[in-house]
Amino acid sequence: MKRFCRIALVAALALWMPWTAAHADSATDFDRARTLYENTMYVQAMDLFQSLPQYKSDALVDGYVCLCSIKLQVPGYEDRALEYLQDYHTTTLGREIHLCLASDYFEKERYADALKHYVQAGNADLAGHMEAEYLFKKGYCRYMLDGKDVGAWDCFAAAEKFPSNDYTAPSQYLMGYIRYCDADFAQAAEWFEKSSVDERFSSISQYYIVVCRYQMKDYDYVLQYGEPMLENLPEDRK
Repeated sequence: MKRFCRIALVAALALWMPWTAAHADSATDFDRARTLYENTMYVQAMDLFQSLPQYKSDALVDGYVCLCSIKLQVPGYEDRALEYLQDYHTTTLGREIHLCLASDYFEKERYADALKHYVQAGNADLAGHMEAEYLFKKGYCRYMLDGKDVGAWDCFAAAEKFPSNDYTAPSQYLMGYIRYCDADFAQAAEWFEKSSVDERFSSISQYYIVVCRYQMKDYDYVLQYGEPMLENLPEDRK
């Protein structure tokens, strides 16, 4: 009887060990694929994710394949991502896919689609620089869809409060422009002063500062700074 039990145990181990090894290999390949993804090596990551045995049956693996397909603009990536969100909307990667789609639509100026996914993703627990980007882009979508949307101002104001980053000056400039369009030239000039510190917005901000000062009847300022600025002004602003 003892000999039979030993034989049964050996047989069971013989069946279990290959499965365990395969499972370990799969886990190792998954970690390797995720590392490739995190290092923006999307082609290699997608190939490895699709080679895993749990591909098309595991929400996490399929989610990463969706993300890779968006990053690589693989034909049909939108349908793949939307289908994933419908089937696995509560999964770990669901929110990341919403953000990835939103960013993709934003770059393509599909602001209504981008805003939809920004809203669905939300900004809870995002790292500081990521939240600033999220708020600015969400606000920009709102502004482009409706220049009078107060939600746009709120997003820019929230983004502007983060420590200086790539979205600080754009937020300040657009807040200045919103106030300029509202004919609130004093406050507009204040925001343009802030955005003018960033070389990306220096020229255009200084132009609007002079225009605001003119509207405020500060002619001494206009004479002092306006004439030198006009010499370097593009024809479409003269």
